Amino acid sequence: MFLLFLTFSIQLCNCWILSVESGVESVQLSFITTADLPRDIRVEWKDWKNWKVHVYQDGSDRPEEQHRFYRNRTEMKKDLLRPGDLSLTLKPPRYRGTYTCRVYREGRVLRGKVVKLNITGQFKFSIFVISSGSNMRRCFSSDGYYRNRTEMKKDLLRTGDLSLTLKHPTVRGTFTCRVYRERRVLMEKQVELWVTGLFFFGCVFVSGCLSLTVFCLLCR
Repeated sequence: MFLLFLTFSIQLCNCWILSVESGVESVQLSFITTADLPRDIRVEWKDWKNWKVHVYQDGSDRPEEQHRFYRNRTEMKKDLLRPGDLSLTLKPPRYRGTYTCRVYREGRVLRGKVVKLNITGQFKFSIFVISSGSNMRRCFSSDGYYRNRTEMKKDLLRTGDLSLTLKHPTVRGTFTCRVYRERRVLMEKQVELWVTGLFFFGCVFVSGCLSLTVFCLLCR
């Protein structure tokens, strides 16, 4: 009984923390296990949203099973069974979060590993920039991820409504709105966004929507 409890505890603690700089081309989520693995195993890498990042089964990758967000962005070694190297290369790493690898055989989990990925310097860019002097609006991001996916009101300066509409929300995280004047921050607001099968935002319940408004009203 004591040995069973000890083994279970070790499996739960098989968690590694990995930190990389924002902007790197790729990152390797390392998982080295026992060599000469059987050919009939199934390997699944999943992220914190339970999306399938990469699937390997019957000696080959299964790209048709992975989530479209990770399509053409992942890679595992060709000869992974012999050395027992189940490491995953993610190109490029875009979001911090927890990635889990599980090895199955006949529906039973043989082993697993959890990798917590931290990306330093992430989200240090603006999504939407307003310049009142020239009435100019610019939308940009470091990787183009938000291009053509954001919208703000036309008369926001008069109404003080700085709400941002984000189309097709796909990832959770913290969004920050800051109001500057002569490089000085006048006010700011943070919104924590959670995206699941159904979208919840504060007391608002949205099901099957294609857009979500992040509220940021200018206090007078």
